[in-house]
Order: sequence, then C-alpha cells, then structure tokens
Amino acid sequence: MARRSDRPTWAPDDSVFLKALELDDPLSQPLPELRDGELAAALWLLAEVGEMSLPAEVRAAARLVKDALTQGRAHQLAAALDCETRGATLDLKLRTYERGVYLRHLHRTLHAGLPLAAAARLLSIGLRRYESTRWKRERNLITAPLDEPSTSYWRILKLDAGIPTPRTIRRALAT
Repeated sequence: MARRSDRPTWAPDDSVFLKALELDDPLSQPLPELRDGELAAALWLLAEVGEMSLPAEVRAAARLVKDALTQGRAHQLAAALDCETRGATLDLKLRTYERGVYLRHLHRTLHAGLPLAAAARLLSIGLRRYESTRWKRERNLITAPLDEPSTSYWRILKLDAGIPTPRTIRRALAT
C-alpha cells in the first residue's frame, strides 16, 4: 500500500506494521503487547483498507475512524474501545507517539553516533532553543519550515504534547 499524503506520520504502511510486530502471519500466533500508538496505527491501517471496501457503510465507518484519529476526536474512539489507561487519552498517546517518531528521526539525522543520553540532552536543548526563538515567529505557519531540524521541532511543538524532558526523549529514542 503506497503512502498517501493525508496519512499521519504515525500511520504505518501495512508491511511496516507487520514487520514491527515481527510476524509473518498475524493470525498464526498470539499478538505481542502493543506500545502506545500502535493500536491507533493498526486502526488507521484498517480504516484505509475499509475505505476501499465495496459496502458504503464500511467506507463510511472507515472515514469516521480516520476522522477520529486525526481531528482531535480520538477520545471518543478511546472511550468506545475502553482503552484510556493511566490517565492518558488515546489522543495524547497518538501525539506522544508521533513526537517520538520525530525525535527518533532527529536522532538518526543529527546525533546517530552519540549515546542516547547525550543525544537526548542535545535534542532537548535544540527544541527549547527553537521554542524560545523561531517558534514565536513560525507557530502560526500552515506548513513546517523547510530546514531541519526546524521542520521536526515545529512539528513536535504543533502536536501540543508538551516539551519532553531529556529523560522522556531518551525513552523515546530507546524504542
């Protein structure tokens, strides 16, 4: 399944999702425990397949799931699935998961050779520096700036999932 432009960064290609689960055939064995965000990614994949379904009601249901995942209504979906845990809503888990995707990208592109703790410290410093300088001018832009790491910093701050501490960044880099 080709990546489409409306797909959030946390929504996987179907082959990537199955590889992440490390299963050749997901029906042949029990599924592993899913990390935060992976359930939402699986729902996104199901919704994409559902959008191509013949019955109109399946296509409509798929659209509702995708809208809930991307338009700030994930809490409704979480309540329906009874998956709000540890006080974090599915919406916050999605934003935190997406933040981790951007942090891991920054780690790979800027600090790949450093230990995780050092990389996390540098990413935290860079994110806070961006927030105190360019973010004030760029927060209302429709699209992210074109230069890295500003692109990823802008996207992290746009998620409104909070500024992660170096310890939180280190945990995100370790996954």
